[in-house]
Amino acid sequence: MRLDLDTRRRRCGRVAHLAAGLLAVLSERSLAVPLLTFSPLTPTHFNLPANATAVVSYRVTHQAQATRSWQWQSIPGVTQMTGAAGECADPFTLAFQQSCQLDLRLDASQLGSGVQGGPVVCIAGSPLQCAQPAAADALDITVVAPPDALFADGFEAP
Repeated sequence: MRLDLDTRRRRCGRVAHLAAGLLAVLSERSLAVPLLTFSPLTPTHFNLPANATAVVSYRVTHQAQATRSWQWQSIPGVTQMTGAAGECADPFTLAFQQSCQLDLRLDASQLGSGVQGGPVVCIAGSPLQCAQPAAADALDITVVAPPDALFADGFEAP
């Protein structure tokens, strides 16, 4: 039994549509599991006086099966702290389900008005494969004027 040309085209169109839908679902599932997860260990949303420093820490956990080396993308006024036990090196290598602590020192005098977003960590040598905290856990630091000085008796300086 021969199918006419229109019937064959409709069937091919349906198969192509189903294949595209399946590809979209598979792509969404692969994107649903990030390569790294960031769990904040300190507050990530705060005001920082212009003459102060602060440390923000994240637990970074590797979720991919393959071992990868990662490097954080620098932010002006923010320095990655390395060397202490458990801290992420620069760059750092993690196997599946391994984690390290990403400690970032913020120097308000070099931050401008602050930092909104990040930190961003990329596979070493591949700036197109990057990860960062969820929006709710991303850096949201606003630099504010330093508090007025107080005299020893509690009165404010003029």
